[in-house]
Amino acid sequence: MNLRKHLAALSCLLLPSLIATAQNTTNGGNSQFTQNTYISASIGDTWAWSKGINGNGFLGKISIGSRFNDTSGLRINFGLGKREFNFGQTVGYYSVGADYTLSLLNLFDAFNHNSRFMLDLNVGAAYNRLRDGEHRNRPSINVGIGAGYRFAPHWGIFAEAGASGTEFRKNGDRQIGIGIDLAVGLRYCFGRVDETPKGNDQLDKQIEYLNSEINRLNDEVNKLRHTIDSMPKVAPERKIMIAPQNEAGSIDIFFEEYSTFIGEDQRAKISAIGNWLKENNYNIWIVAFSDNLNNADIDGKLRSGRTQAIRNLLETTYGIASDRITVVNAEEMGYKNVSGCNAKILFVEPSK
Repeated sequence: MNLRKHLAALSCLLLPSLIATAQNTTNGGNSQFTQNTYISASIGDTWAWSKGINGNGFLGKISIGSRFNDTSGLRINFGLGKREFNFGQTVGYYSVGADYTLSLLNLFDAFNHNSRFMLDLNVGAAYNRLRDGEHRNRPSINVGIGAGYRFAPHWGIFAEAGASGTEFRKNGDRQIGIGIDLAVGLRYCFGRVDETPKGNDQLDKQIEYLNSEINRLNDEVNKLRHTIDSMPKVAPERKIMIAPQNEAGSIDIFFEEYSTFIGEDQRAKISAIGNWLKENNYNIWIVAFSDNLNNADIDGKLRSGRTQAIRNLLETTYGIASDRITVVNAEEMGYKNVSGCNAKILFVEPSK
């Protein structure tokens, strides 16, 4: 069996096995596959491994893909360009293929669905159709590394470097030719995984989830009362925080990066908290975090703005008295990591 038949057999085996892996993972009820679908477009240059005349070319590629778990995914590639398939001869080509993608961020325990960064290893196969000449059908094996950054909720930029191995003809002999590709482009993500469940009516689902969390916290508070009653008395001016060590008694309010604006889903959280405070004799502490800023003045303004946004909503919309809301410094609370796009609301029992 010659080289081309070996490559063709490998490419035919790789594509259905990747699709089967994706189907087996998503059939278990995991909706992350559809929520993390993306499309990307890129252009770049390609360099031939040989020293043939006019060996360099260009490439353009459109990819459609999705992650089907935290570490891996599948993408389909459609490309066109010019590449040296025969020594000294650069020809145009069309291609279609599939890649298995593996997140390298997991090697550093840095992967999460809301991360703005991307670092992937891509391994796959492609079918290349040459526009002219003999032996137009050329399968290839592709390996590459892509890195990117999402600068908007759905849009991101990325760069990808890769190598492509395919049948290469020199003086009539079949060899393995290696091409080096470097491309840059844009990536659009259709959706992302949220921390709360989604359904046909997203807001109702989130409110239902938050109400269940409030009920759970209420049960937790009642259990902790017995523990607190058995503890030594504290000074009258001190307040007792009703929250377990693992922060089960806290709710996070999330903001966009470098923003103090409260979105609709976060307003639903505050609505549930405001209504709960009307019926329960508890106060709250607000602990605001920054976005890992090095400028102390901007850092302070961002924390203050996020705290004030929550306070204004609770006081003006739900009539919570200002003396029931206390702003607490994150460092004084003992948080080691004081950066983040969020503010914590802790439930506190008034001192007796």
